Amino acid sequence: MGRTVDFASAARRYMRDPLHRDLTIRQLALLAVLCDEAADADRTTRAIATRLGVAKPIITRAMLTFERQGLAERRPDPRDRRSVMLFVTDEGRALRRRLGAVK
Repeated sequence: MGRTVDFASAARRYMRDPLHRDLTIRQLALLAVLCDEAADADRTTRAIATRLGVAKPIITRAMLTFERQGLAERRPDPRDRRSVMLFVTDEGRALRRRLGAVK
């Protein structure tokens, strides 16, 4: 699994960033998970929802926002055509770095 995220510190940095106040704290957590996932990690909506402790529709709604903003994308799961895998884009990684990666 990825690194532990200090959500309080991330939230403070988030609140100071006027360019992305339209992202929720939950979306910020999703962005962190997408950026920190190992290349071989299970990137399905179900797996990521489980890691964040939220329902799949919450991840789906966040991904719609991310796709509109160019922060992440969904790709077909080669193992299961009914499922999609979630990936962060270069723009999403740049936003995560700008908000400050927490180690």
